Amino acid sequence: MAENSSEVRERVRKLVQEVLASVPDADPTSAEQTSYPERLVVNSLRNKAEREYDRDESSKLLITEDDIRGLSQGDRLRVDEKAKFTPLAQDLVNSLGLQLITKTRRESSIRVRSIAIGSDHGGFDAKEQLKIFLSDHDVKIRDFGTDSKEAVDYPDFAHAVASSVGAGHVDAG
Repeated sequence: MAENSSEVRERVRKLVQEVLASVPDADPTSAEQTSYPERLVVNSLRNKAEREYDRDESSKLLITEDDIRGLSQGDRLRVDEKAKFTPLAQDLVNSLGLQLITKTRRESSIRVRSIAIGSDHGGFDAKEQLKIFLSDHDVKIRDFGTDSKEAVDYPDFAHAVASSVGAGHVDAG
């Protein structure tokens, strides 16, 4: 026998009332309710709280007022060590009391000394120019072709370059 919608609503209403009746009332004047942790970081904000800065503008060498808008009093702004501020941006930094976190540039200790290079006929001219550039920077070059603008299949040259890098004959490809 099918129930009509009013009977279903009434059953749901009674079930909700039973559940609500089983939940104890919270007394807002109790001591348990008034002692809150001083600071609570929810999981979705954990990464932001653990960072040493609130906004990262370290990819820019010129910081404008638009880059600073939206920051709050005392926020931390990460900037490049060579960054310059427009006058209005500097005024905002001062008035908001922003803490500037300077990002120092990394000095790379890794240097590519040898490289495998290859291209198809469409990239022949670019490959030749790249060889000149790399030679000027004291990089040893292993050229796997092509040696002309005649139509060829690129995968043959790409495989040769990848095999050379994989075997450790060159630093990069």
